[in-house]
Amino acid sequence: MHRIAGLHSLHQCPRLEALEQTIRRFKLGEVDANEGANAVPSIQDFVNKLHKINQFLDQQDRQDRETLQNKLTYDLQQQRIKAMKDFMTNNEDQHINLRWWNGLQNQEAGAWLDAIPKIDKLQMRSSEFRTALRYRYRIAISAIRAGSRCDCKVRMKQPNGSFVTCCPPLDPYGYHVSTGCGKDGLRIKTHDALVSELNDIIRYAGGNTVKEQRHCFGDHLPDDNHRPDIAIINPGAFDIPGNKALLDVTVTCPLEGAQTGKISKPTKTDALKKVSTSLTTVYRNKINKYNKVLRNCAEVSPDFNPNHFSIFPIAFESSGAIHAESQKFIDSIVEKAADITRHPGNNLVMYFKKKISVCLQKNIARTINSRVGRIMSHQDFRVGRDFADEIIADEVVKSNY
Repeated sequence: MHRIAGLHSLHQCPRLEALEQTIRRFKLGEVDANEGANAVPSIQDFVNKLHKINQFLDQQDRQDRETLQNKLTYDLQQQRIKAMKDFMTNNEDQHINLRWWNGLQNQEAGAWLDAIPKIDKLQMRSSEFRTALRYRYRIAISAIRAGSRCDCKVRMKQPNGSFVTCCPPLDPYGYHVSTGCGKDGLRIKTHDALVSELNDIIRYAGGNTVKEQRHCFGDHLPDDNHRPDIAIINPGAFDIPGNKALLDVTVTCPLEGAQTGKISKPTKTDALKKVSTSLTTVYRNKINKYNKVLRNCAEVSPDFNPNHFSIFPIAFESSGAIHAESQKFIDSIVEKAADITRHPGNNLVMYFKKKISVCLQKNIARTINSRVGRIMSHQDFRVGRDFADEIIADEVVKSNY
C-alpha cells in the first residue's frame, strides 16, 4: 500500500503531467516542433524523476524488510525476557538475581553503556569498564579469593542474639566493598563525585549553589551540624518554592546485607518490585531526617517557617537506578537548562543522564578495583574459615596423593 500510494503521488507530479500533455498534443499535430521543444521538460529532468521513483521503491523495500525483521526480533526478545523472568520468579534461589535484574529495567541504569567517550567525563579505563560490566551482570570479581574477609570492622549479630565486632566476609560481586565498606574513603569518593556532577548541572542551568553549606540552620539551631550536599540559594529560578532548596545525595545497594557482606535473599514480593526496598527506605529516611531538623527549628524559633526550605533527596542504586522523585527533580533542572541554552530538551536530558551514569559506574568500579587489590595484597592474615566447595575438593584430592 505504501508503494502504490507513493507511485500515485509521483504520477500526479505536474512535470510528468506536462510531459504527457505535450507529447499527446505533438502527436495530434496541435503543436509544432519549436513549441514542443520549449514546452517539454528536458530529458534529464525525466531521467531524474525516474531515478527518484527507483529510489523511492528501494527505500520502501528496505523499510518493509527492516520492519519485518525488527518485529520478529522484538517478539523473540520479549519471549526470552518473559521466560527468564518466569524462571527467576518461580525459583526461590533466583530471587536475588530477580531483584537485581528488576533494578536494571530502566533507562538510567544502562545509560553509561550508550555513552560515546568523546570527553573525559564520559571515558572509562579498560579495567574500570570490565569491572563495571561484571558488577552489572552479577559476574564474580575474578580478583576476590573465595573465603576472603574485608579489613574493615562491622558489628554483626550472632545466632544466639549477641553482637560481635569482626571483619565481614567479602561477597564475590563487590557489593560490600562498593557500598558497605567505608574504609580508605573510597565509598565517599563515589558520593562526592555524584555531588559534583549534580552541582555542575544545576549551575549550568543558572542555579546559585553552595556545596556542604555550614550552619545551614545556624540562625535557629547554632549547634546543628547538618550540612546538605548542595544548597540552591535561588530556588525561584527553577520554580521551587521557598528561600532555599536542599539536596542530599545517597547511594545504596538494592540487595540487603552489603554492609555485613552476607547478602540476604529477598522475598518473592520484594524481588518483583520495580523499585527496591533499599532505595525506597533511604529516600524516605532522608526526608524524615530533614523534616525532623525543620521541626526542631520551629520548636526553638516560633517565627521559623518550614516552607522556606524545600528538601530533595537524590537517591541512587549502585546498579544505576534512580528514585523516581529524584529523577523528576533532575529532569526539571535539565529542562530549565534547555530553555536557557536553547538546546533540544530530550538531547540534553539524555546527555546528562549518561554523564551521571558514567560517573556512578566508573567510581564504583574504581572502588572495587582499589579495595579488592588492597585487601588481597594482605589477605594471608585474614582468610576466613568459609571456603568454597572447589577449594575443599582440591585439598582432598591433594591429600590422596
